[in-house]
Amino acid sequence: MPVLDLDPETIDARTTVGVLFRQAARYGDRAMLHHLVGDAWQVETWNDMQRDVLAVASALLDAGIQRGDTVVLISENRLEWLYCDFAIQSVGAVTIPIYPNSPPDIAQKIADDSAATLAIASSPAMATKLKLTGSLKTVALIEKEIVEWVRRGPTRVADVQARLSHVKPDDLCTIVYTSGTTGDPKGVELAHRNLVDMSRAVVQVHPITDADSSLSFLPYAHVFERINDIFLGIL
Repeated sequence: MPVLDLDPETIDARTTVGVLFRQAARYGDRAMLHHLVGDAWQVETWNDMQRDVLAVASALLDAGIQRGDTVVLISENRLEWLYCDFAIQSVGAVTIPIYPNSPPDIAQKIADDSAATLAIASSPAMATKLKLTGSLKTVALIEKEIVEWVRRGPTRVADVQARLSHVKPDDLCTIVYTSGTTGDPKGVELAHRNLVDMSRAVVQVHPITDADSSLSFLPYAHVFERINDIFLGIL
């Protein structure tokens, strides 16, 4: 992997992206996760994840994503979900996950309510659940644009680094829409601190180490899976 001029020490360790990039610097070419491609398991190392996050983050800057913007992520569980999520956070934006089995009317209500400016969808079929109305101007496809962004690699590392240096623990990280008790889904705002502090608390109680592995079994849009599989695993 080419050397990326990214200094993780300038990124607040109390943020989710701070944890990610510091762990990437620590573990390097060690396997971070295994994912299926066809019938064969492939390895994504920590260095691979850092490169792919920075590649997508660079493209998000080119797309005009600003600090505090909201970006919808609607996809099945897959490797790209992870580096798109962290790329959104890396530029100071806010991830809006939507369950892939959500009907179009619910997906559209979430995009409208969160004032999303861009959406990332896994496929053309998934993208049809969203309309380019209101603030939503673009839907990027994992199978098209994201593949190209990753192939191109990180192009604006210094600019992403500048954004990362301004991400603080109390900044909004994600808005999770839950059905609640009645009516339409309601958005729950979670700061970086919420996710990091909860994950740190868990590893103090449960004997989880970097020798353990976890199996993804719930949708990444589900906050339980996102904390206990993604954030906890990274921490």
